[in-house]
Amino acid sequence: MWREVGFREDGDDSSRDELRLFSFETSMGPLRNIYMKRQECLFMLLTVRDSLKDLKFPYFTSKEMIADLCYQHASLIFCIASTSYKLHPVEMEPLNLLVINEAAQLKDCESVIPLQLPGVKHLILVGNECQLPAMVESKVSSRAGFGRSLFEQLSSLGFSRQLFNIRYRMHPSICLFPTSNFYQNQILDGPNVKRKSYRKSHLQWPMFGPCSFINIPDGREQTGDDSYSLRNPVVVEVISRILRNLYRAWEGSEDLTVRVISPYAAQVAAVQAKLGRKYENIKCFMVKVKSVDGFQGGEEDIVIISTVRSNSVGLLGSCPILREPVLLLPGPGIVCGFWEMGKHRKMYFFRENTDKKQICVGSFG
Repeated sequence: MWREVGFREDGDDSSRDELRLFSFETSMGPLRNIYMKRQECLFMLLTVRDSLKDLKFPYFTSKEMIADLCYQHASLIFCIASTSYKLHPVEMEPLNLLVINEAAQLKDCESVIPLQLPGVKHLILVGNECQLPAMVESKVSSRAGFGRSLFEQLSSLGFSRQLFNIRYRMHPSICLFPTSNFYQNQILDGPNVKRKSYRKSHLQWPMFGPCSFINIPDGREQTGDDSYSLRNPVVVEVISRILRNLYRAWEGSEDLTVRVISPYAAQVAAVQAKLGRKYENIKCFMVKVKSVDGFQGGEEDIVIISTVRSNSVGLLGSCPILREPVLLLPGPGIVCGFWEMGKHRKMYFFRENTDKKQICVGSFG
């Protein structure tokens, strides 16, 4: 077939002219075979090109024209709320259904952008008002309620909500805190987390369990290099030791990811500086150090929460910042801080559940 195609003479004159540009005559055996094969390939390519002309594809002169064609024929469109404005000038079928994910983190004014798309008849908001809200720098704007989401506003007005009340990725001991403090005990444990096989301890010490509180009484906060944020060198040192022990106990037979989070940027920077590149190139053992808001959507095997201070002027007094890391703990969690902060009304959970053997407590210093 290939040989017959290579010698077809029924192509148009332009195709034959282009083919001659790549041809050369030779009577040598090996070179002639290469020449013949090349001729066959070139002819097939020209045939494919000519046949595509008959399909009458639209002619595009810009990426925007290609995008418009995709929008006009799409049944599902995924985009960021703020960039949905690009859909307004596109001539396409009206959108019947609008779904906004992470709606509790979207400010009211940002929700207006996709809501103005023509034809929207149904709106579904998916989110969790107990997680971190949208960031508002201005305190005046925050007090005026400009940081409030449409999700939160509709909830406060009494619109019905469907609560997904079963957790499938959080240890029951950890789930006690968010469900009792933020969800009026409506959250239930999934059948998978109730099995004994779900309970896994990476450090076989009494002070480490599904949820552990490491008391560090000698730590003192310091002002960071930016003269604004705070850090605690003693807590940083304890975190470094915990990571070292985790690495020693890790057998290397399975992947292990550890996330260290703190509400203070200076503390995050201090932990990063302490660890350096120590755990960067270790296969299957990964350590990530992020701020609380940078942890959203994350799921690691072990989460270490680093506190810095313990009073109402600190970030512990911010309920969303406190609950965010705990809400996303899938497995073992370690809180490094001061036992006295357990007297804080939002942190009394740790002191209360110590007697119930739900929280393991250890001490450094």
